[in-house]
Amino acid sequence: MWTGAQVKQHIEAARRLGLIKDTVARYIATHPRTSELEVQAFVLRLFRRHGLKMDAHAPIVAFQKHTSNVHYFVDKRKNARLRKDTLILLDIWARLKQSQAPYADMTWMFYYGDDVPQKFDKLFGYVLSARNRVITSIRRSIKRGDYPAGAYLDLIARDYLRQKDVGLYFSHHLGHALGTKSPHGVYGGLQRNTKTNILKQLGYTIEPGIYFKNKYGFRSEIDFYINRSGDVVVTTPMQRGIELILAS
Repeated sequence: MWTGAQVKQHIEAARRLGLIKDTVARYIATHPRTSELEVQAFVLRLFRRHGLKMDAHAPIVAFQKHTSNVHYFVDKRKNARLRKDTLILLDIWARLKQSQAPYADMTWMFYYGDDVPQKFDKLFGYVLSARNRVITSIRRSIKRGDYPAGAYLDLIARDYLRQKDVGLYFSHHLGHALGTKSPHGVYGGLQRNTKTNILKQLGYTIEPGIYFKNKYGFRSEIDFYINRSGDVVVTTPMQRGIELILAS
């Protein structure tokens, strides 16, 4: 489990990721011909500026149809340029440059254009509702003195998305524990096959998503931990809707 110092390190890393997310939005707004690789390089510069480090994988920056790839990693061959009416997925994870500092990990959705399409708002709304239902369920369970298993929480999100007829497009686990050597920790996560209960003083992600092959995809990722008093503390920003970046 995390020490008090590690909790503080994680919270600070999450705060800095939130600042980076906002800076990336401003960068995109002022660079209308930027590309996935250029935004990715900008994120890495921001990590250095904010005193953060990450594992070997570069952050995920995906434009339009590339958002439909759950773990899209851009290269020179696939690199897409920004244009008007582009859906953007940003998945960033990093930790402080301190020994045994835990990772923070978040995903944010943007739309570069004049207005977010109603269809996108609707689909992303399903993702947000699935996320919120999981948080609500954890809080209710803890009030009863029950710390739910990861598989149970995964099922809550999955069942809700099935009710909305998009369950088939949720193609990965709900979340994972956060580690110190990698964003994926060694403890059980919020996964279909995780029978162990979630633990106090340990960070986890909640990251439901739906992906429509070669079209578009939507994911919301937040971090949380349960403190010693049994309170569920969300440490990353919680997205309420697709963030509009007005096209210039």
